[in-house]
Amino acid sequence: PLLLFNMHQPFITEASVADWNDNKKADFVNHVSGTVSAAQNPSESDNILHRELYELLQMGMLGKITHEKVAECLSALGEKVPKEMIEESLCDVLWLVGEEAVELKDSKPELKGSLASLANQILSHKVANADLLKERVSEEVLQEMALIKSA
Repeated sequence: PLLLFNMHQPFITEASVADWNDNKKADFVNHVSGTVSAAQNPSESDNILHRELYELLQMGMLGKITHEKVAECLSALGEKVPKEMIEESLCDVLWLVGEEAVELKDSKPELKGSLASLANQILSHKVANADLLKERVSEEVLQEMALIKSA
């Protein structure tokens, strides 16, 4: 994980997603929106949001929480945190988990399908803008997400 992420203990853990339900989703949304609001400055709030989104997407990629529930959670979060902030952070984090999936595609080929499914759910819930995603994420990752065709 990035060094910046170490300053904040994330809400999402393997234990917290083991019995994920609507109450946990509400707790996550309230925790993240409250922590982001309480941040001392924009940089700190960005770091917190990136960390929380990274952990959520990682659990989705690993199959610990369904992609549908990840997208629902992001959608609910988008009602409490400015949409532009969510979109930008989400694109950054999708870039990161996408690069990790590409890096691990030989040892963990299942991540490719997981990445495509997760991206599809996020876009279908209109949590992120496809054009912004295409602008921020590498071509190879976009291919893995099935958002563009390979040449």
